[in-house]
Amino acid sequence: MGKELDEFFSKTQDVKVLCLLHSAGSGKTTQTRNRILMQEGKHIVLYMATRKVLVDREYKRLKDLRDALEGNGKGIDPRDNEYIKVFEYLKNSNKSIGLVYEKRQDSKSKYVENIGDTYRNLSANSGILKRTVEQILNLIGKKDIIWAFCTQQALVESQYGKATSEHLKKLASRRITDQYTFHIILDEFLGHSNGLYAIEQMFDFLEKVKEKGGRANLYLFDANGYSPAILKKLLEEYGEFKVVPKSLVIADFKEEEDFKHKDIEVSVRAKHGYPSPKIIVKRKFLFVDEVKKFEEVKEELANRIAGYIKHTFKDKHSQTAFLFLQSKELLAMLKTRLEDEGFSCLVATADSRKSQDRINQGNEDIILSTSALSRGIDLSRPHKPINKIYAIIMDFGIESNLVEMIQAISRARGDEETEKNPKELHLVYPIHPQWDSLIERILEYEPKADEQILRLMITKHTLNQKLLLDKVVFGIVEQFVKSGKEKVLVPLPTQYATRYIPNEVANIEGFLSFLENIIPFVEDKEKKEKVEKLYNTLLSAIFVSAVQIDFKKEFEYYHPYILFEKQ
Repeated sequence: MGKELDEFFSKTQDVKVLCLLHSAGSGKTTQTRNRILMQEGKHIVLYMATRKVLVDREYKRLKDLRDALEGNGKGIDPRDNEYIKVFEYLKNSNKSIGLVYEKRQDSKSKYVENIGDTYRNLSANSGILKRTVEQILNLIGKKDIIWAFCTQQALVESQYGKATSEHLKKLASRRITDQYTFHIILDEFLGHSNGLYAIEQMFDFLEKVKEKGGRANLYLFDANGYSPAILKKLLEEYGEFKVVPKSLVIADFKEEEDFKHKDIEVSVRAKHGYPSPKIIVKRKFLFVDEVKKFEEVKEELANRIAGYIKHTFKDKHSQTAFLFLQSKELLAMLKTRLEDEGFSCLVATADSRKSQDRINQGNEDIILSTSALSRGIDLSRPHKPINKIYAIIMDFGIESNLVEMIQAISRARGDEETEKNPKELHLVYPIHPQWDSLIERILEYEPKADEQILRLMITKHTLNQKLLLDKVVFGIVEQFVKSGKEKVLVPLPTQYATRYIPNEVANIEGFLSFLENIIPFVEDKEKKEKVEKLYNTLLSAIFVSAVQIDFKKEFEYYHPYILFEKQ
């Protein structure tokens, strides 16, 4: 990693791009940050990531450094030798740091203006990127290093077709380009659907800086890219079609590739490798016993999974187990069952994020997670390494959840010592009982069929499907944990430009989704009832009845769900 960054910074081009596709947890962000801070001259840095937790973490690192330079706060970790080196350099060179981190503003206005058939909010708030640029402009000439933060989702088109990235062009004036070097970081850029759109917008900004004779570097990081050969192809396809569908691509692996995009040199580097010399894959097919009610299936499944973990995870005092499951409701049940079996648990989901310190320095026996930990979180636990990984594979479309599962596997790292130990990966496949209603429906069409033979045929078909699913999953995992030679498997999420249309109902929907996700984890019965009541009240509030709609007249409706009943 260090070699690639040194090579990039030594290049003489004023405007250039570096894309690092190294494995998860390899230090792409940390090492790049340290090198930018130790560059001579003045700098403007815009750090963008697809998860707010990444942006918050990066902001905290820079804030701690700034506070230490100004003699405030608790300072920086004395064990972090690299950061101490950065601190000493900045202190000796008398450099000042200014930070910009604009958050989303909620509308405070109670007044609206009537325009034709619509009402407009009179105090519409300016966007995050616009306010970020304004704050950067305020710090020009006052600070040597200006470091701004926002999520990649801030890069959108407005409802009128104008891109929010247009605001960045205010920074590309000769007055600023003569003083400052620009650094734009897109961290985990494939983690949101606008990743390739964001890259295109940043290339447009680099062109503006180039026209003014300025200096700018663009850094693209993603642990899911795997092969440098893929980026050039993606940029070409997106440039032509403006959309890339979700797919699994088998690509030739190269450790490096250089090409030009929009007449700007792009260096792509990758080092792919699973952090363990050996991985032992074990399969478990869990037959869920028949239950009287459908609701009891999840409870029975939670009992079976907890029983399997108890049977296979014997060294909880010296190791941590990592369990990956794409169902929050089942995850909550499983946490209770595991605690009943004497295990201490840490649940980390998108709506219940524990601090990075808790993950790294905690002593819980099992970390349970959904896809929330699949991007940007470091699962290093040198004192109690993660050497057992349980992936519960439900009956989902494997291709849609594959990225999360692969990322979850790669996150289970330790330090150099613990990564010398082999890891166990347990692929757990639940097999649900047959429902009498299914047999009854078949017998309605084939009344003469033998019910016993029918049950055996369905059982055989189910088992064959599970074995086929296991063959696919195992092949994918095997391909992923190879050291990255010849061919590599690249899981690509859907990519397209995002258009922002103000929609109050969508804001409520986001909050409803949050409430729905946390309900299973509220342990206090009274509080749980209150959260459920709030959820149901808000849910009923977003439905409006409209009668006698005249379809001959044109009208626009921006909400994604609309139902028409007979008039």
